[in-house]
Amino acid sequence: MDDVFARLRRLAVQLRHDGYDDLALQLTDAVSTSATGTELLMRVRWVLRGDQLREAMVPPALAARVGAMLAEVESLLST
Repeated sequence: MDDVFARLRRLAVQLRHDGYDDLALQLTDAVSTSATGTELLMRVRWVLRGDQLREAMVPPALAARVGAMLAEVESLLST
């Protein structure tokens, strides 16, 4: 079983592969530079909820991964 950090890194790789380099960099930066877990989760939530993803024609498989990651982040922040 892998942790949220590993899943975020894999999502960043997929975002980069699908042409969303800026979003991938933002996720990678959040994982690398956040001082606390809460800061990390809040930054990730901000990126995944952002206009860039909502306004793009995101492939269904990627949209599903982003949605699942966002749901997990929301759940972690609510506990």
